Amino acid sequence: MKISKAIILVLSLSIASFTYADDEVEHEISLKELPKLVQEAAQDAVPGIQLEEAEYTEKNGTRIYEVEGEVKEQDYEMLIHEDGKVIKIEEDDDGESDDDDNEDN
Repeated sequence: MKISKAIILVLSLSIASFTYADDEVEHEISLKELPKLVQEAAQDAVPGIQLEEAEYTEKNGTRIYEVEGEVKEQDYEMLIHEDGKVIKIEEDDDGESDDDDNEDN
């Protein structure tokens, strides 16, 4: 009976550590810590962007950076692989515009 409890405990701990190792963890970083290759990829993808925030997730030893910035009052979010490949560009639309203010009238 003690052996089966020990086996169950070992299996439970193994599954828990495997699950934890596979989880993505976000790390906020300063723009100074953002790799130059990632900064250049963001500038090439959205010319004139002023970067405001950055963070990365790391999974299986690979970092994916999420950067946020603005050009001409338009907000952007981008996902950029650590090798500089742009994965996704999204215009951040908060649903508000000057035209929306007068819709109730």
